Amino acid sequence: MRMTLKRTIIYISLLLILLSAPSCIYLRLLKFQKQMADFERCFQVKEEKGLKIICLKPVLYSGDIETMLAPPTLSLVPETNPPSADNKTKQNKQWTYLFEKKYPNSYKNEKGDFDISLDMVFKDDLLNEIHLPERFLVILPKTFLITICKTMGNAQVNKKEYSAKGAYKPPEKEANQIQIPKQNDVLKFLGNPFVWREDDINVKLNYEYRLKQKTIKPDDSVPYVWVEFTFQKTDGTLLKAEADLCGIELSLDFAPDAKKDEKKPDNK
Repeated sequence: MRMTLKRTIIYISLLLILLSAPSCIYLRLLKFQKQMADFERCFQVKEEKGLKIICLKPVLYSGDIETMLAPPTLSLVPETNPPSADNKTKQNKQWTYLFEKKYPNSYKNEKGDFDISLDMVFKDDLLNEIHLPERFLVILPKTFLITICKTMGNAQVNKKEYSAKGAYKPPEKEANQIQIPKQNDVLKFLGNPFVWREDDINVKLNYEYRLKQKTIKPDDSVPYVWVEFTFQKTDGTLLKAEADLCGIELSLDFAPDAKKDEKKPDNK
């Protein structure tokens, strides 16, 4: 049975943070969003030891990224979340946001490194490249990533509710190019889940990550990533994926092709 991506729904609650920040940051984010709607002209994606996203028309500054990853505040001075590590040269700087995998009761029940790093390269303080680790090639392949970015680019902004919502159904040709991971793929590349739940029909795997901080901060101010996969129990086929990526809520629906019209009984 062939599975395809039926639709992508994204709720960008991250705008709650940006609307309380200086207007220039909000305007740059909107410009960045429009670029994602015109993805092929504004970005380039390469598969080099993972995924490399190159911004062909950079608009976001390093300070914008720090603000985007900070919690909302009513203060006139926005909060910021600096990177977990940074490396600077004369013209460029590289930031690493390291999201550490969380385990039940803080007890690591597996061997290996399953943390997720997000590397950013800035040229003249403008975001020029984003690097995602190699395991994302299975969980988030190139075609899949472009589909999500296009959805975000076409999201409808609601200033009154400080949010945005986007829905996207890729064309059949584009959907057929998306390699959908199975349960064993996710376990291999992400390791043991934070929570494993199953019933007679489905298996749900929940993963949680927290940003590694340079200084100790309250939990509610530390960016987090939460992902839940729902698989068909009989063969490990992915049915649904939901995530909260530092304030960007993502929902992906996968389902079998529509069944052929059932043969109707002859009228007598």
